[in-house]
Amino acid sequence: MPEIHGSYANLNAVALARMPRADRQGERLPYLAFLIFIFIVLATGSAAKYPWNYIVKVSGIVLVLAYAIRSLMARTSLSPEVLLYLGWIMWSMTGLIAGANLTIYRVGLVTVFQIWVLLAVIAGYTNCRRVLSFNLFAFLVGSFIVWFSGVATGSFGEALVTDVRATGMSMDPNGFGWLMIVATVTMAYFWMLPSRLGPAKYVLLAMGMTGAGAATILSGSRFAIVGMTLFYLFWIWLCYRREIFKRPSVLAMVLLGLALGVSGFAYLAGRTVAGERLQKTWRRLSGQVTEGGDAGRIAIYKDALSVVGQHPVFGVGLNNYRLHSPGLTVAHSEYTEIAADTGVPGFVIYFAIYLILWRRAGKIAKHSPDPYAVKTARLMRAYLITMLLIGLGTTHYYNKTAWIIMGAFVGYSHTLWRQIRAQPVELQTIQAYQVQSA
Repeated sequence: MPEIHGSYANLNAVALARMPRADRQGERLPYLAFLIFIFIVLATGSAAKYPWNYIVKVSGIVLVLAYAIRSLMARTSLSPEVLLYLGWIMWSMTGLIAGANLTIYRVGLVTVFQIWVLLAVIAGYTNCRRVLSFNLFAFLVGSFIVWFSGVATGSFGEALVTDVRATGMSMDPNGFGWLMIVATVTMAYFWMLPSRLGPAKYVLLAMGMTGAGAATILSGSRFAIVGMTLFYLFWIWLCYRREIFKRPSVLAMVLLGLALGVSGFAYLAGRTVAGERLQKTWRRLSGQVTEGGDAGRIAIYKDALSVVGQHPVFGVGLNNYRLHSPGLTVAHSEYTEIAADTGVPGFVIYFAIYLILWRRAGKIAKHSPDPYAVKTARLMRAYLITMLLIGLGTTHYYNKTAWIIMGAFVGYSHTLWRQIRAQPVELQTIQAYQVQSA
């Protein structure tokens, strides 16, 4: 094993210098990068609007064909997450054995197949940091379109003076709140990257994060508000905890951000329906109230678990749980919906997607010599934790917003980890240095 000299920073520099040019600069956008950009912007910001929805479909078809040709020529390997999602779809077909209603089953099957294609294409194209940044910026543009529509239509203003919950581009308030969380994740990514903009970058991103946070509160979505709060906590802890204890300036910035965030939340929540909804939830959790919307949702969870107990292997079929619920409603939980629709084996296959990305992100954070790749990997983990926790009250498996970002993270991490594994000398050197420094 090579002898180790100098600091860890010097070691990183040596390792980076020995990496292939494509990995260091990576940095080549695919020929269809701008078509991907348009696809992500429209899919995020206006997929349901005529005639943009047709443009999204056409651009998606072109991307799929181009990716299929590229994969055949280059013999591109699919990431495990993409294969698992496809495997979960195939397993879900066993729900037909349990007598699934074919009409609504087909709707669910078409939806998740489209999500799989989206996941496969975006993961396949996102093979370096430049492409990852380009795709996340496209998502941010689409999110801004939705956010701005809420301002332009007066939805935000109405939410400040009435009990109406804010939204944008005809989205429901819960979906709008979730979109603002994912937009914040993308802004956190750009916050950590080097930039020629200097302090102006942080000012712009701080404004964007403030706007997204305010929109989340105005949406009145309780899970989105909790999810936004948790994401910030996880992001700070996973990506900045060492700097917080070593650099007073970082600690001061974090404390200032938390103080402003809490103050802004208290002000907006007190003036909007969000505060009232959160108080109702607290009264329910503390036992002060035993009836109401929250009690009804808990009853749905219990009923969904009962359905899982009756159909533990094959489930009742995609989209079919609602036919087994008293109120003909969805399970309002990623966990119970997946388990009820596709059985316990389907549950295991589906959530293995999260586990694989979580483990790969941890390996990248441990072994990558690139500090920005390390922070990106930790950001992935913060995003995964947020998704899993919000999944207690909503579903992601057919949410294109969630899987656009998942696809970008899956593709980038899959390629990066293969590159790291292809550098055994540098990897062994870094591991040896870490052992000596422990």
